[in-house]
Amino acid sequence: MRLTEKLILLIKHFKGYFATEAALNTAYPTAENGDYAIVGSTDTVWVWDGDTTAWVDTGNGATGDVVGPGSAIADNLAAFDGITGKLLKDGGIAKLVIDLNTTHRSSGGTDHSNVGLNNTHRGSAGTDHSNVGLNNTHRGSDGSDHSFIDQSVISGSSPILDAANITGVVTGTVELLHLDVRKGSVGTIAARTPLYISGYNASGWIEVEEADADIAAQMPAIGVANVAITNAATRRIVNSGELTGLATNDGGWAINDPIYVAGGGGLTKTKPTGTTLIQKIAEIARVHVNAGVLIVVGAGRSNDIPNLPSNKIWLGNGSGVPAEVDFDTEVSANTDVINAMKITALTSSASITPNGNSAIIKHYFTLTYGHTGDMLAVTNQVEGCEYIFKITQDGTGGRVVTWNANYKFDGSTKSILSTGLGDIDQISFISDGTNLIHSSSTYNAG
Repeated sequence: MRLTEKLILLIKHFKGYFATEAALNTAYPTAENGDYAIVGSTDTVWVWDGDTTAWVDTGNGATGDVVGPGSAIADNLAAFDGITGKLLKDGGIAKLVIDLNTTHRSSGGTDHSNVGLNNTHRGSAGTDHSNVGLNNTHRGSDGSDHSFIDQSVISGSSPILDAANITGVVTGTVELLHLDVRKGSVGTIAARTPLYISGYNASGWIEVEEADADIAAQMPAIGVANVAITNAATRRIVNSGELTGLATNDGGWAINDPIYVAGGGGLTKTKPTGTTLIQKIAEIARVHVNAGVLIVVGAGRSNDIPNLPSNKIWLGNGSGVPAEVDFDTEVSANTDVINAMKITALTSSASITPNGNSAIIKHYFTLTYGHTGDMLAVTNQVEGCEYIFKITQDGTGGRVVTWNANYKFDGSTKSILSTGLGDIDQISFISDGTNLIHSSSTYNAG
């Protein structure tokens, strides 16, 4: 056993000096094997006997006599002779000098200087923690084992941690959320730059580059740099919250302006158009030449309907995801896409066959008629669809149409066109899937 351990055991088991045996028993009605004290009335050492559960005077009887050694070093601590069990010998350990002028205070400022060997160390619940040795288990006032505490713990601190929960967390104001990053390549990214994830370094940081709303692979932005970013050192970027100390006096910027990731990189207050992606990433809180404030609000996500080129539409695909398609191509090729009306110009001839595209619910046929001939049945009819004919007489006039038997009129005169030069007639039909049933007419509208 090392000398320091011997010293700790000696101090641990020594209960102090008591004037009488009664005083000792009052102070320590129970003790542990190895505990000892000095009683003034007998001038002897008393030890605790675990077998009889009582204090025993070692000076009673010749077999228990304890005498000092022939010589010893002044001020060294005494020890029992391990061979005879009787004689005190020089312990070889100098006494510990404690500066009584030093005040021991807790974190709350309470003076704990007067802690002596006769004092009992008690927990907040009054539990006796005096017997804390190297081999002892340190237990809290509730009996739980705190022997293995590998973090700094201050009495009365928050939060309180146990096996399953964290309680007593002090609430407060969170001004920002940040991420630790480095530039993914050589170079420098300026402060106030929106950034996207370009990779991850196994050493523990996210690699970033400048976001660009013109390039889908460089979007979305996950945050804004508040300092210059390089690949040589880890820096923090703001993912959400208040970003300060920046120039926010760009032309036209004002408080509460929405700020977007710009095409080509950087920030802009102008909402992107055309095929440029849209990501609103911040709001202006203060306009200033070098102490401006941005509130980062839209990092890491797209938050607007993307722009579309002319004649394009969004169409849900089989996976339930909107896909960009050409309007004309989709209407003509996909019967699931229904157009409200399609205008078709017919070519004048002695025999005309209108094509009723099955994907269209209303067909509007226009014809400047320069012949006398037959209007044959509409092909690809769909039940319930409407077929309208606008027929204009040419500069000669007198043109006569003979309607195919597929066209059904409720009176014979309804099928007769106006014949004056430039006269315009409009005649409508509804299909029952086989025939075209006359629904309305407007004659000589010209």
